[in-house]
Amino acid sequence: MERLTRRDIYGDTECIRCFTERCMLGCVNCEAYIDVIERLRAYEDTGLMPEQVEEIKTAAEKLSWISVEEKMPREYECVVVYIAESNIYDIAIYHNEHGFRPWYSGVFEDCPGEWDNPVTCWMRIPKPIQGK
Repeated sequence: MERLTRRDIYGDTECIRCFTERCMLGCVNCEAYIDVIERLRAYEDTGLMPEQVEEIKTAAEKLSWISVEEKMPREYECVVVYIAESNIYDIAIYHNEHGFRPWYSGVFEDCPGEWDNPVTCWMRIPKPIQGK
């Protein structure tokens, strides 16, 4: 990644181009420019490219808890569920008509019944590590 900013000897952020090409725009006194440069410097300090940031964001969303009030899983999707009143974590399968049911490796209709309290939130099951 090509750096666009650096810290000067006083610890302030500056645009490298302003000191190599002299843009002559008078940016040094522009508050908006300084704010943009500060934000850009903070981003560049992560060392990540925009595509990498998007990948991380997507992965984090997939591993985040989702409230049942916000969204439900796809039908027949296996997910991790949390039941707050009972402090229970479990694996469940979701059905549009029957809701969450504890996961069972047989036919859906043979799944054990429900828990004593309702599911509070859920998250997708992460993909396993791919071995060699």
